[in-house]
Amino acid sequence: MGGASVHALPAAWFQQEAYLHLTDMPPLPTEAQTGLSDSEARLRALFESAMDGIVTIDATQRIVLFNKAAERMFRCEAAQALGHPITRFMPQRFRGQHAAHVEAFGTTGITTRRMGSIGAISGLRADGEEFPIEASISQVEIAGQKLFTVILRDVTERVQNELRLREQQETLAAVIDAASDAVISCDEEGRIVLFNPAAERIFGRTAASMLNQPLDSLMPERYRSGHGADLHGFVESKVTRRAMGAGRVKGVRADGEVLELEASISRAVVNGKLTLTAILRDVTQRARAEEALLRYQSELSDLAQQLMHQEKETTQRLAQALHDQLGQTLTAIRLTFDASPANAQDVQASGKARQQLGGLIDQAIKQVRQVLVDLRPPLLDDDGLAAALDNELRSRDLTLPGIDLLLEVEPEVSRTRWPADAEYAAFMVAREATSNAVQHAKATLVRVVLAGDESQFRIEVIDDGQGWPLDTQIARPGHLGVVGMRERALATGARFSIAPNPGGGTIVRLDWGVRR
Repeated sequence: MGGASVHALPAAWFQQEAYLHLTDMPPLPTEAQTGLSDSEARLRALFESAMDGIVTIDATQRIVLFNKAAERMFRCEAAQALGHPITRFMPQRFRGQHAAHVEAFGTTGITTRRMGSIGAISGLRADGEEFPIEASISQVEIAGQKLFTVILRDVTERVQNELRLREQQETLAAVIDAASDAVISCDEEGRIVLFNPAAERIFGRTAASMLNQPLDSLMPERYRSGHGADLHGFVESKVTRRAMGAGRVKGVRADGEVLELEASISRAVVNGKLTLTAILRDVTQRARAEEALLRYQSELSDLAQQLMHQEKETTQRLAQALHDQLGQTLTAIRLTFDASPANAQDVQASGKARQQLGGLIDQAIKQVRQVLVDLRPPLLDDDGLAAALDNELRSRDLTLPGIDLLLEVEPEVSRTRWPADAEYAAFMVAREATSNAVQHAKATLVRVVLAGDESQFRIEVIDDGQGWPLDTQIARPGHLGVVGMRERALATGARFSIAPNPGGGTIVRLDWGVRR
């Protein structure tokens, strides 16, 4: 099989290829002929042992040489290939222009085109399988006959590897582009070389504007001075990566907003250059929620302390009221009763004693009611929220000269009743807000507005005072302040808010039964 491929050409062809230009020389001595035969044998062995396929065609495009590597490549024995057109081993789409290309090459005077210079082409195996090849072509003229030799290399494995690599690169690029976290790569000097879409979204900057910019431009000004040392320290360390969540860093958006970021960083050598990659997660909202939670926990802790203090004061006040007022009144009743004349015939003395006992009993009843009012207004249970608020404001109005306390409520709303816990929460919020307006905001006019229907209500306490900090907890002994008002609202499923009054002062609002 190998001999057939070699003997298809005259010995002079091998002499020419071996650069033995002997065509015009006189007959050689026997010793020279022997040396020439040895060179021919070595040249034949070289062709047959070549790793690349070698195919030679004549001017009619028919195969005259087909080495063993070509046999393996095209899965076709030399005996079955010799004498056939070279187009037999080309896919159909390449055959039309092949003859023109060979003819053009033959007339250019160029003797060789190196491997890979022809471009991406494909070969066709005898079983019909198509595969990618690289080719170089050379031409030579022997005894007036033009021959073309093509050296072919099967690059299937390389193309597949390149395809896999390209797919991996495309997949990686797609993953980076689709990532919800910012992915930013920079060189050893801290210059940005990669800025993914999530980074654009988080920092409010375009990738085009950030490429080749210093990484510390994404940091607040006060953190930039130490960034270079930190970056250099990581480069010089033996650490290859730091995990997400190991620490938080500050970032800054294009509009100046400071961001709270969780970061991981890694390094790798790409094409001999060190590349640092940071993955940044925007946790600004989470950080704010955590701060709010800590603040809320602190408020609840303070509220618990206030409740304990209030319970203690309430107990002391009840004990004092029962001892100093009701207790003394009952003692006086007892003494008056004991001192009353035993002889019921003394009408004058008896009438006087009854009058004294009646007054003392009325006083005791009043004192008991006052204690109950402090704990829970009876009117709230008996007549509803509007009546309790009206009584509360009237009572305060008597002790606060120069301050107007007004209740605004529609007649039909004044007769409406809601669940007891909702009415109690609204009453206590209105009471606390009114106290705050009078004692802290120095208001001269406080309006309590009640509106709603059977399924919902809104109560507003509107003052014209100087306002007060909305982020503080106003709390007086025995009172729960802003935190207490908010917690009372939440306990009944209501919404609580405090806002500045457009006309000056503050509006405290509680909405119950309103859809969120």
